[in-house]
Amino acid sequence: MTRRLVKWIGQQSIKRAFASVAVEAGVTDTTVRSVFRDYIDELEAHIRFETPKWMSIDEIPLIRPRCVVANVQNDTVVDILKDCNKKTVTTYLCRFDGRGQVKYVARDLLKPSSG
Repeated sequence: MTRRLVKWIGQQSIKRAFASVAVEAGVTDTTVRSVFRDYIDELEAHIRFETPKWMSIDEIPLIRPRCVVANVQNDTVVDILKDCNKKTVTTYLCRFDGRGQVKYVARDLLKPSSG
């Protein structure tokens, strides 16, 4: 594969389903997954995480309800938790690096569907 194709697959696989990218690129899903892993490793080596000053905690349906932690100012996802249970969210927040830098937290007021 050319470097250009590898880069394109990495960029597209963040936004789209692996199967869709594989069909368009003419490769297998397994190849897309492999390129994606390498692409993410490269991004993580160069991109530095910024602790949000404005944090949002909300529930979204991804196969089952999941908790999404987001940086409101940058409109980016910080993390996706396995569920929105109080214990899961509390444990995550207690272990969150830089939590002292968070000034505001917006939380969906609806009771999570998963207790």
